[in-house]
Amino acid sequence: MGEEVDLKDNERPQHTPNDRIGGGKYLSCRRREILSLRATPGGLFANSQADGFVLEGLKAGRESRMLGGECLDSDKSKRTMLLLYCSSLVSSSSILNSLIAHSSHLKHIHQTHAFMLLRAFDTDNLHLSRFINACSSLGFYSYAYSLFTSITHAPDIYLYNNIIKALSSSPTHPKASIFLYNNIQPASLRPDSYSFPFVLKAVTRFSSIQTGRQLHSQSIRFGLHSNLHVLTAFVQMYASFGSGCISDARKLFDGMSISSGDVALWNAMLNGYAKLGDLCNARDLFERMPQRNVISWTALITGYAQANRPHDAIALFRRMQLENVEPDEIAMLVALTACARLGALELGEWVRHYIDRLGLLTKNIPLNNALIDMYAKSGDIKRALQFDRIQEVLSKINRQLRLSQHFEKESDALLDLG
Repeated sequence: MGEEVDLKDNERPQHTPNDRIGGGKYLSCRRREILSLRATPGGLFANSQADGFVLEGLKAGRESRMLGGECLDSDKSKRTMLLLYCSSLVSSSSILNSLIAHSSHLKHIHQTHAFMLLRAFDTDNLHLSRFINACSSLGFYSYAYSLFTSITHAPDIYLYNNIIKALSSSPTHPKASIFLYNNIQPASLRPDSYSFPFVLKAVTRFSSIQTGRQLHSQSIRFGLHSNLHVLTAFVQMYASFGSGCISDARKLFDGMSISSGDVALWNAMLNGYAKLGDLCNARDLFERMPQRNVISWTALITGYAQANRPHDAIALFRRMQLENVEPDEIAMLVALTACARLGALELGEWVRHYIDRLGLLTKNIPLNNALIDMYAKSGDIKRALQFDRIQEVLSKINRQLRLSQHFEKESDALLDLG
């Protein structure tokens, strides 16, 4: 039996009443959806390969049909026969992949899950993993977790890794990923080079250095401590715990950095120093890096800005331009903030033109706020007011979008109660 990472009883994941129905075998995917996949042709197969088959599929489902000895009514039969017809032209696996790719809210998740049950894809670890990823990407972490805990077959390490990855990103379930990691060895499986980076993300989120050290010991026991991806994850974890653990991160980094020029490993250590405010060590690493990417530049520029050193931030940003490295949105935001502090209108104008070229002026609210601040503090009130009007339009669109999403979630919740 493998060593278990400590997790207090009150930290173990709890199911909510809405996570399961029908004795816990299936989730809130209702029987009528399992039988008929309630959806309009524009809903279930929207933007999928099956779009062109809808009319023919409906013709094939005239009146009622027999399926598995159960007589379905006309509407249900149409939907079921549509699925059968489509699957004769396009493989069920292709249809499922399309459904997963185009899922955008809970109703789609229910319909896709129903399709999986009809085709027995709920016993396939690969398809389950993709579906769990879709659930988590839409924020339905409880649904993903309950789906995993309701399966009746043995999950493989790939499926375990995917549910751990999903829950480590959850705002309410990160500790559940530790709980599931502890189940890997009792299931006669071994953690691999993906298991540790995923579970360490959760450890970092709820700041448990003791759990992190236990996982580090286990990685040594499994011979994975020298794996580059695992090592980088541990450097990130130790660095995230601040000055008390930065030396542990550096020790791991020094043990591998000589033989590895991997930019992700160097960025992890650089970012740790920058966030801590140790800009001497951060700059030293930056200058010695075998190769840099935009993340390397952004980490150091952000470090200077947070340490109230706008001159250094702007100087590094200018050097970034000279070396033909295209800044990302974070670097542009930090540069605009530094320009606002110093009244550096010329550089701010260059950033504004770059933002405009990327088409972000009418899309990115934080960048627009930074431009308003920069123009106002540089004395160009006319330009500040111009971007303020753009900001008003963006804010109105954003409010309408949030309101639409709110009503959509309420509608999905009412459907669940039906």
